Amino acid sequence: DLREGGDAQQASLLKGFTYSAIGQLAQRAPNLFASDASIAERLFAALGEEAPDLKVSVQEALSLCCGAYVGASAEVKERLMALLQKASQEPAHQARFCGVYWVNRLFPFHDVRAREVCVGAVGDSKVEVREEAKRGLALPDPSSSLPPLL
Repeated sequence: DLREGGDAQQASLLKGFTYSAIGQLAQRAPNLFASDASIAERLFAALGEEAPDLKVSVQEALSLCCGAYVGASAEVKERLMALLQKASQEPAHQARFCGVYWVNRLFPFHDVRAREVCVGAVGDSKVEVREEAKRGLALPDPSSSLPPLL
């Protein structure tokens, strides 16, 4: 009936707002995220599970959450690396893009595993994944005024 369709639409809208709120919270209170990789793991899982209309909200949340893990412990970074290596191989192109995006921002250029993720993604079928992978393979410009991608 029509009411059930409206309820499903409202639930989808609420989920989208929730994903956005998670991303905004990560920007405002990164300390709540940096000590635990489970939120990142759940968001990456959602990219493969959510309906297409919600994947944009999940991808936005992941982009906003990335910075919260810059100062994460070695243990959390290891969990994240395993997650990102897996994400870069997922069928959903959003997961592959976010995996490469995170690798380029959370791990230094000299991290071999991070560059391996980029090498694997440089031939991706989606242009945004390929371009992000190429950015991760370009030598950092020492004269750049941008902050390093640590």
